[in-house]
Amino acid sequence: MLSGKEFFLAIVLPVIVSALVAALGLWRRWTWAMPLAAGLGFFASYVATLADNHFSAASQIPGATREWRFWPTLPPNSGFDWLFWAAIPLIVLGVLDSLIGKRWGYLLGAFAAVVAYVTLHPLVEPKSITPAMLWTMACIAAAATIAIALLGGIAQERIGSLWVIMSLCVVTGGVGVVIFSSDTRTFGLYGMAAAAAMGPVAVLGFRMKAAQSVALIAVPIVADLLMIGHYYAEPGVSWSNFIVLLCAPLLMMVGAFLPLKRQWMRGVISLLAVTIAVGAVTGPTALAAKEAAEKNKSAGDDPYEKAYK
Repeated sequence: MLSGKEFFLAIVLPVIVSALVAALGLWRRWTWAMPLAAGLGFFASYVATLADNHFSAASQIPGATREWRFWPTLPPNSGFDWLFWAAIPLIVLGVLDSLIGKRWGYLLGAFAAVVAYVTLHPLVEPKSITPAMLWTMACIAAAATIAIALLGGIAQERIGSLWVIMSLCVVTGGVGVVIFSSDTRTFGLYGMAAAAAMGPVAVLGFRMKAAQSVALIAVPIVADLLMIGHYYAEPGVSWSNFIVLLCAPLLMMVGAFLPLKRQWMRGVISLLAVTIAVGAVTGPTALAAKEAAEKNKSAGDDPYEKAYK
């Protein structure tokens, strides 16, 4: 369960920031403001959560100086903190794609390989993974981002950007829930924040063709969070859940080419297909985590006390 503070940082704050930027984009008819809104909403939540965690950790150490720290060191002490710094160029690339307005902008998704590489590089032998696996995961992240951004751009012509971005929102939120349930509480909140930030974009930008640009931000974050959840968490995200969640956005194509006259019907079917796939993973995972937490709590051992902060 989310605490009141976590709910504000992971849900309310990104929605407010994203809605303000997206509303300005709607008013001025700036399509590029939609990926900017999604990215800034996520980034604002990330900064606030990081600062709160540092302050809370310092408050638990007698004599420690309590201060708000808004960003990790550069380079980060841990591979997973690269997500903070990677979010900045991801936002730039999403806005750039929207400004260029070219179909080949999906190729900018190749930057996801860089995000995956810097995240997993600290785990290379003799720790957890081999160099071959490192490069494999980087290629998987890039391929997934390019494919989903390309298909998202195609799908929005058939079902509208609303349903494409909502599909990405469902997947990202599902990833957050799964990682949250895998004893990596803070990064689960980041996934929820990314999903919350896309909500206002989907609603306010439904007449704008921003799906491909938003995907260039969302999919690398999804892939990186899944890698963090698999390699850094204990227990981690299973390979089966990893694959299902990373591929789930592709299911938006299920309704995109159905021979239905009404666009909203095709969109609903696409969103429903994605939601079913995500729910098949998040439901059992969240339920198992809840049962384990209740069992451990009754035994006097709350696993969340050991979660990364």
